[in-house]
Amino acid sequence: MKVLIAEDDTDLRQSLEKWFTSWGHDVVVAGSAAEAVAVLNSRNEPELALLDCEMPGFDTLGAVRQLSRRPDLVATYLLVFTASKQKPLTVQLLRAGGGDCLRERFDGRDFGLRLEIGKASIELHRQRWCPESACVAQDERAN
Repeated sequence: MKVLIAEDDTDLRQSLEKWFTSWGHDVVVAGSAAEAVAVLNSRNEPELALLDCEMPGFDTLGAVRQLSRRPDLVATYLLVFTASKQKPLTVQLLRAGGGDCLRERFDGRDFGLRLEIGKASIELHRQRWCPESACVAQDERAN
């Protein structure tokens, strides 16, 4: 699975990259809002995007709204990290089309569970909405 990690905290970004690489995923990292947007707008978009909500210069809520409305993003599951404890922000992100929200300093078991939910959501989306020929092409890109 292709995964985008968009996080400006170098230590957290590197830790996440190591985890996902060790799990066999194709990882793309972005340390800035501009890099994240470029990856998400590419023709080879990720299936899972981990987005830092407080990245400088990144209107995460606006980006989530825009990305969730793009029909060409076949199955990008948006998992948004936030350091905020404000429930209204979490609710706004979910209503905007984010797949899930997670506190930046997360519990490893909770993170693993959220990833499994994301993977299940991606697979369900593929089964329901992805024409077989497009799914085959997408699977070939991911491998």
